[in-house]
Amino acid sequence: MATQPSLLFGVGVCVLFVIVNNRAQYRCFARDCGIAVALAAIPLDLVSYVFHGFGIVCGCFLREVIGELKPYPTVETFSEVGVRRWPPVLMKRLTMPDRA
Repeated sequence: MATQPSLLFGVGVCVLFVIVNNRAQYRCFARDCGIAVALAAIPLDLVSYVFHGFGIVCGCFLREVIGELKPYPTVETFSEVGVRRWPPVLMKRLTMPDRA
């Protein structure tokens, strides 16, 4: 388990940062739903931050392993020749009336 003081200090700083950062949300929960709901929201916020961090790490890892997403070759070709929509629709040209 985590018995190193520096690791526990780092975890404590992170928890304190989450509480200070979300204090307006907890204040609203305490006012509208009670102090028990506000206290229950703190661990849920911490779990959500852990999962968001895990998702970011997984996304960065997959981008490094698989690579950036590229458009289909047909889409890339259409953009190179200037086609803005498919199928290309002929449009009437606007002509200026002749001034006599």
